[in-house]
Amino acid sequence: MQIIKEVNAPYIVNPTDEAIQRETVIIQKNGEPVAAVVPFAEYTRLRAFEHAENYIAFQQGYADYVRLHSALLQTHPGSWVAILDGQVADSDVNHWTLAERVYRRFGYRPIYMTQVADEPIRVVDMGGPRLVPGETRPPPPVWEEGEMLEILSSTQSFK
Repeated sequence: MQIIKEVNAPYIVNPTDEAIQRETVIIQKNGEPVAAVVPFAEYTRLRAFEHAENYIAFQQGYADYVRLHSALLQTHPGSWVAILDGQVADSDVNHWTLAERVYRRFGYRPIYMTQVADEPIRVVDMGGPRLVPGETRPPPPVWEEGEMLEILSSTQSFK
């Protein structure tokens, strides 16, 4: 691991330097770490892990809402509720006001918020692209000159 100490001149990272593809670089100010430059592969793994944790937290919040639903119909009908750690953390009639207050109080993290209605909202997981550990993204398609124009001109538009 490299440590860059604060200097008056800017530090320039050479993207062709193979070390930045293998090592994490910690940037410090006054002896305290303020940023990290990580290899892109590591960044991709961290983002995938963060997405997985957020998804699990969302599913848990939804399950908690379903479990609490009948009681919430009695105590918070029509209100917006924020579910955190298995209980109602806060509520409001305005979802924007609730979100602002909850994120200010608990920080920006996965918090399940929904309006209390007669029936719990059905959540459908549509899926989407996911990064599988050990696999890399396929490269973007390479178009030959004029090929994209041909594709665009052959499509029909409906108005």
